[in-house]
Parts: sequence; C-alpha cells; structure tokens
Amino acid sequence: MANRMHILKGFINLHKIYESHRTLIYRAVKEGDTRPVILKIFQKGHTAPEEIQKFN
Repeated sequence: MANRMHILKGFINLHKIYESHRTLIYRAVKEGDTRPVILKIFQKGHTAPEEIQKFN
C-alpha cells in the first residue's frame, strides 16, 4: 500500500496484518497524534448485531 494511502479517514500507513472471512485487521497510525493503532474491521456481510457481539 502507498505510504499515505487513506482507506479509513483519520488513519495513515495502513498495513494489513490479518484477513479472514469475517474481519480484516490493520496496523496503522492515527493522524493528528501519530499514535500506532490496531484496527479490526468487519467484512461486508458480517455486521449483524449477533456477529458483532461475538467480538465484545
């Protein structure tokens, strides 16, 4: 990915570190305070409340 590619607003330097049929996990940097973060994003079709509850 490009170094400053914006896939998610407010985050830069996204690097996919894991992908499954339900989720994508990225390592990124939060714009503004440049803190490193881990983002867990649901794949399309896995956003029903019962799917989300599995990860709480």
